[in-house]
Amino acid sequence: MSKVITMFGLVFIPYIVVAEIIIEQLDIAQPRGFGYQIGDKFARSIQLQLRKPFRLDLDSLPAKGRLTLWLAVEEPQIVEVFLADSTRYHIRLTYQVINIDPDIQDIPVPHHDLLVSDGDETLKALITATRIRVSVLSDQTLKTLQVDRKPMLLSQRYVEIALIAALFLCSLLGLAYLHWGLPLISKNTRSARSIGI
Repeated sequence: MSKVITMFGLVFIPYIVVAEIIIEQLDIAQPRGFGYQIGDKFARSIQLQLRKPFRLDLDSLPAKGRLTLWLAVEEPQIVEVFLADSTRYHIRLTYQVINIDPDIQDIPVPHHDLLVSDGDETLKALITATRIRVSVLSDQTLKTLQVDRKPMLLSQRYVEIALIAALFLCSLLGLAYLHWGLPLISKNTRSARSIGI
């Protein structure tokens, strides 16, 4: 048992100390864990600061394209800032939900191992995994919202009311003709008589 402890002391503890000296800062802003539907996008923001001469291996970032069964990732956005004794990286990884299973609510957002190197030695900076909750656009168990029957015809009562209204209007026009006649015809008749036709 003492040999195992000694081995840990000789191998793992110095590695952790060296990593902490080289990786001066590693801050990860994970996306919110709920409220996503298919087609939605979300992002991880990573702040990484390395002591010189260590640099981030850009090839260790996820490549654009389909990442998992559920997610695709866009081209990583990277801003590199050179400081006196270190290099700071602002990294933004944008993901998109491309697949949803109604029976699965939580889908994993995988981890990434970012490699940092000075040309001789290589270390890993772990971007931890997380999960997000997704939902379908509508309840697939429900039947179609459209009724599967033809629209109802107008009630016979509405048809009768329309016919009565049409007859009433015709009656009013007939009474107006009998009482006042047609002004245009009367005027034309008087004009014709005045010129002797």
